[in-house]
Amino acid sequence: MKEEKRIRPKGTIAVSEVGTAHMPKEIREELGIQRGDIAYVVDAKTAVLFSPNSSPKDIIKSLEILIQDLKLRIEDCKNEKTTNTKTT
Repeated sequence: MKEEKRIRPKGTIAVSEVGTAHMPKEIREELGIQRGDIAYVVDAKTAVLFSPNSSPKDIIKSLEILIQDLKLRIEDCKNEKTTNTKTT
């Protein structure tokens, strides 16, 4: 089965001065979280949020999808720059 190529939604999460953050509805719905904890892993450049009920295998599959999304975003930026260069 070929996976649909589409750019996933993205956004930002605002963090207050005391460190609290509001989790957008879009993220809660995507993770299937009504109320409770959200699991995460973090390194120097990236944080990954996921449902505590997710298996490591499911998380890896989701990360692979996000990698493809990032590649599409890079390609779109390249195409946009090429188009802008040709029109100026």
